[in-house]
Formats: sequence, structure tokens, C-alpha cells
Amino acid sequence: MFLRTVLVLMGCFLYTGGLLLEAQSLQYFDTVEVTTTQIPLRVSETGRDITVIRSEALEALPASSLDEVLQTIPGIEVQSRNGFGAQGDILMRGSTYTQVLVLIDGMKMNDPLTAHFNSNIPVTNGEIERIEILKGASAATLFGTEASNGVIQIFTKKGQTGKPRFNVKMAQGFMNYPEGKVPDNVGFARSAAQASTLSTLYGRTIKPYELIYTNALEALYETGTTTQLSADVSGGTSAFNYFVSARFADTDGPFGGQENRGYLPGQATLATDTDKMSQLNVNLNIFPTEKFSIRITSGFTDRASTTLQNNNNIYATGSLAQFSKPERRTANNLTGTAAFMTVNESMQITVGQQTKNYNGSVGMNYYPVKWLKLDATFGVNYSNANDAELWPFRYNIDNFSGANPLGFAAYSNRNFLATSTEVKASISN
Repeated sequence: MFLRTVLVLMGCFLYTGGLLLEAQSLQYFDTVEVTTTQIPLRVSETGRDITVIRSEALEALPASSLDEVLQTIPGIEVQSRNGFGAQGDILMRGSTYTQVLVLIDGMKMNDPLTAHFNSNIPVTNGEIERIEILKGASAATLFGTEASNGVIQIFTKKGQTGKPRFNVKMAQGFMNYPEGKVPDNVGFARSAAQASTLSTLYGRTIKPYELIYTNALEALYETGTTTQLSADVSGGTSAFNYFVSARFADTDGPFGGQENRGYLPGQATLATDTDKMSQLNVNLNIFPTEKFSIRITSGFTDRASTTLQNNNNIYATGSLAQFSKPERRTANNLTGTAAFMTVNESMQITVGQQTKNYNGSVGMNYYPVKWLKLDATFGVNYSNANDAELWPFRYNIDNFSGANPLGFAAYSNRNFLATSTEVKASISN
């Protein structure tokens, strides 16, 4: 589904009909040392296909999430199961999601059981110092088979020496689906009697065999809104520094279906497309000596999203709308669906997910001598996801559908805990 977004930020108006930037503008050759090798090297010295995105480039992009940033990189695809990226998989160069590894400050973010939902990244764009993307099978030699087709490394910001520095941002955005992308529903009356009935239902004169044009899907569109508030503070001394950030985002997407539905008193559209997210991240760097440093990171995300029935099945709202026949319209079948259930009945079904994620890591660097560097990283990643699909009692308000007329509910709970430990030594000339 195409999505058109208008973002209003600090009095500026930005329009994007899909983000597209050349990879060259996001790469910093010969000026950036990367860690996609065992020892830090300049990009041009690695001999690998590496893209580096710095915080300056992230701030310049009209993107509100990391999912949108990654979609601007050639060769990367983000497959989302709703309109907000809450359930998304990251693919690289036509691979599957199981072949792309995602790391935050050295901590693996992939689900250890399925590798699904590896775009549930608990950091915001404003908290990222840089992103290193290594494409191709060479990533497996460094990170194992989980990165057999590439790795995405995310490094969060560190604090700065000096007095506390505060940064607050607010943004209000509007979004809508562009019209004209979905073909119209077309039909015609096959008799004078049918034409007379349809004339009454459509409120205009319809003649036999005259083409009737409607668009049942676009009739469900509305203007969506998004509100974002973020704040961070950083500071420190020569012995330690800190970076603390918090973010709240509230989105009501461009699916509506609330008006002109012909509902009886007491009836309404129950399905929504919303996304609410709260995040808190804390980074602390400690420097006991010139040769020894400790880095502690911690992040928490609470995200709740809802969507209409959108699975690839016969009860999906979009499918029912697109396959509706205008000539089949009746008093209790507004769009003229041919079978299974009406669009209004489908919009009584609610689907939601709530995900809570905590990740933390402790990293240590030690230089016993100039040419030897010892690194150790210990991390933990815990996630809890609750999914719910509810067909309310007597959801079939048009008396059309015969599937589960007494209602139906499906709930699932998924927990996973991943820990990682990495110890390495680097020798340089």
C-alpha cells in the first residue's frame, strides 16, 4: 500500500511520497573508520560493500523511524505487517529475514527462535550515532551464519564532556493514502428491475447495462495523524559521560471507515489502525584509566498497535472491498461483496499487538600495550509480545456472514530472552 506523508516539524513543511536517496550521499569514504572488520579500518580499506550512515545524515532525512531510513538504502527491503513497522522483517539483496543480523552496540536483536520482527529496534533516529551496513556473504566470516547475507550494526550516541545539554523536539504529521492507485469496482444492472432497485440504493438513476463505478476501498480512507515528542540530555566529565533520551509517539493511521457506512443506531466501525510507542534509553561511559573504559547501555520500549483484519484471507477488509460488485449492493451489503462477509462486518474484527522490549549491554575496552586491544561485550535482550484477534459476539451486523456468528477470540503470548558474550583481541601495527 502506498503511503503519502506530510510532516510538520518546528514550523517547516516536508513532503515525501516515498524516500529515495542515493547510497553515495550516505557513505563517508576515507573519513570513517568502521567496525565491520575485526579491527577498525577506513571504508575504502576494507574491500567490502559497506554503507555508513552518520547521525548528521539521519537528521537530514524526512524519516521518523529506522524502518524508513533502511528503505532508502539500495538492496534493503523492509516487509511490514502493518502500517507502522511494528511487525517488520529486514531483508537484504533478496535474502530472507533469517540471513540478516541486526546489532545494537554489539547486542543481537534477532529473535533467537524465529529471527522474525528484527525491525523491533528499541532506539530512535535521534539516539543513533551511526549505522554500518555490510552487505554480502563476507559478513558471515565475522558474525556467523546469522549474517550470511549481511549485517546491520547500530551504534548509539555517547555523552559529551561538559555541562548538561538538553534537546527537545516536537513534531506533528499528517498522512493519507493517495487516491487513484486502486482500480474502481465496476458492474452493471442486468434487468430493468435490478436497475430500479440500484437507483434507489445509489440515489441516482441507473439504466440497465449502464456501467456503475465505485471504489469500495478508497471509501475507507481518511487523513491520519501522528504526534511525536522526544527529549535527551547529555554531559559528563573526563571520568564519565552520559546520554539519556526519551520518546513518545502516537499515530492514528489513514484507515477510517467511520463515515457513510449506513450503520444502524448502536453500530460503528471497531477496527482501527493506531500505534503508540514509548521509549527510554540510557548510555553511560566510564573511564577509570586512559587504557581502560566501560560502556553501559540500557533501553526499554513499550509499543501497542492495532490494525484492521488484513491477513491474506477471505475475511480481510481490503480484499472484500476490492472484490465487491456494485450491482450486488443491497440494503445490508453496502459495497456488494460476493461472499464470506460484508466490509462493514469485517470492520467489526479487531487485531492488536503489544510488545515490550528491554535490551542492555556492558562493553569493556582495554589497551595493555599500544598494539593490542582487548574487547569484551556482554548483552541481554528480552521481549514480550501479546497478540489478540477478536470477533465480537454478533459481529455479523448485516446478517450476511455465517462464520462464527457467536464470536471468536484468539490470543497468543510470546517471550524470548537472548544473551550474548563476545571477547576478542585486536592487534595492529
